[in-house]
Amino acid sequence: MSNNEECSLQLVEGLVLIVINVLLVVIGTFGNVLTILAVLKTPQLRQRPSNFLLLSLAVADVLVTTISQPFTVAIFYLKTFPGQCNSVLELLYTISVSLPGCSSVFHLSAISIDRAISMVKPFQHRDIIAKWLKRILGTCWAISVAFTIFNSLWFQEGRKAISVIFFACFLTMAISYGIILYKIKYNNNIQSTQDNGGARDRIIEKRVSCTVAIVILLYLGCWLPLVGYTLLQNTDAVLYAGVRTLYLANSSMNFVVYSLRIRAFRVAYLRLMRKMQRQIAGGLYCCGGIGDATSESHGTTEFELNENTGGHSVNS
Repeated sequence: MSNNEECSLQLVEGLVLIVINVLLVVIGTFGNVLTILAVLKTPQLRQRPSNFLLLSLAVADVLVTTISQPFTVAIFYLKTFPGQCNSVLELLYTISVSLPGCSSVFHLSAISIDRAISMVKPFQHRDIIAKWLKRILGTCWAISVAFTIFNSLWFQEGRKAISVIFFACFLTMAISYGIILYKIKYNNNIQSTQDNGGARDRIIEKRVSCTVAIVILLYLGCWLPLVGYTLLQNTDAVLYAGVRTLYLANSSMNFVVYSLRIRAFRVAYLRLMRKMQRQIAGGLYCCGGIGDATSESHGTTEFELNENTGGHSVNS
């Protein structure tokens, strides 16, 4: 394939890719910021140290949707309309995506270990994670920054290094979930001997572990096509744009999984969105816009009462 073909996209294909990526920027940024605020502002979520691993993962995803993905939109725009490549933008994209990309896979490894600990040592789990949380988060980000610098200076060696690192991380996830599956099967055999409180906690932890497994599988599903494209050394511009978009799309998926699977996150999301809606409506009302502040206040109060009476469970 010639260089001109590599640096050009057909009008329809280019527009579709641009629109998809712009939507992912908006949706992903909103959803990940919502996740960060939910953990920081919701006592039920904040009291669980494990949720700060999800918060840190959301920070990595925000870096993708606010930095890496806008670079991708600009690259696709240039390939669609002028029909040209821009080496500076490609370099900026490569650097900007390395940090959150590595950080995400390290965080997923840490989260899978956290889930294994929750199944092996359920009563000590919270204390163990609280004790090691800052070190875990610091290690994830420090290694990610170091790798990003290394990859920027020695790109070819960096590609080999990332293969080794990612393999080690995915092996960690596989071992962790092997332990989790064993403990789930073992706990099912002895569940009848547990009291109701212990059984309920086990059910909650099992559901959270399944949720994390979904997040990991989504990451693999979005990342492996890019790996396959790289290994095959394909040069099809449209195919590369598609697998790149799929990889970046993963950063907009996690908050959807949390909202569907974890009730405490769902309640926190709804409360934050209601608060935003109330603030926007109040701003419009003060500026002479449309909206009934009184009815909005009543609606919000009713919502908060309903959630406060039904939102006692954590991560259920």
